[in-house]
Amino acid sequence: MGLLKRGRDNIYVRSATEADIDEMMEIERKVWPKEMRATREMFLSRIATFPEGVLCAFKANKMMGFICSEIIYYKDTKKKNFDWYNLTDNGFIAESHNPKGDSLYGINLSALPQNNRMIPAKLIEGLGKLIIRRKLKRTVFGARMSKYHKYARDILPEKYIFTRTKKGSLLDPELSLYLTLGIYPVRLIRDYFEDKESLNYGVLVTWKNPFYKGTKLFPFLSGALSRLWRIKIYKTRELRKVGKKAVGIYIDEERDS
Repeated sequence: MGLLKRGRDNIYVRSATEADIDEMMEIERKVWPKEMRATREMFLSRIATFPEGVLCAFKANKMMGFICSEIIYYKDTKKKNFDWYNLTDNGFIAESHNPKGDSLYGINLSALPQNNRMIPAKLIEGLGKLIIRRKLKRTVFGARMSKYHKYARDILPEKYIFTRTKKGSLLDPELSLYLTLGIYPVRLIRDYFEDKESLNYGVLVTWKNPFYKGTKLFPFLSGALSRLWRIKIYKTRELRKVGKKAVGIYIDEERDS
């Protein structure tokens, strides 16, 4: 994947190379605790295995975030032993990436926090363009439940992932970010990833390729549609209409104590 066109926000996305790994590791150190960071060997393996699926976002020529992915069969997410480690070859993807699969699986997203949702949005847009170009059915992520540890006594995890605030966004900030981009929670994943804040839960979230059937019938359209497509960022007032499920409205409060 080449360079994505710069927008008015001066953010652009391109495929990663080995020369980017030092900057990627620096972002990992700023974003994740030590036990959750990818290693240099993982990045090398991901880029060597599926270079199209590792994208970096830049603003004013400074790397602000990156995303890594692999191709899988969606049915693999329904296996009993499904977790992040099994589905990603323990983060290396050399044995798990399947070019014949039907779905793009986002294995990690790391972005510096000062840019709010714009950097993640641009990176996910890059994956959206990739699945359109590759004529895949969907993109899939295993999202965190980053604040569930604060609500676990009051809300079952199956309900937490669909619980909304009074403004209409999902209660969990990471799930809410996905929802603002039209990426919907599907189901809970138990023992998905070692993550204290999420109590080791994950959430399967997905975005379906709206052009899948059309590009299967007319493959020559995939390139043009990929270049033209832009991700939609939903505003707060629109969020009540986004998503397929909600289990009522939850009181919008912070639990930082």
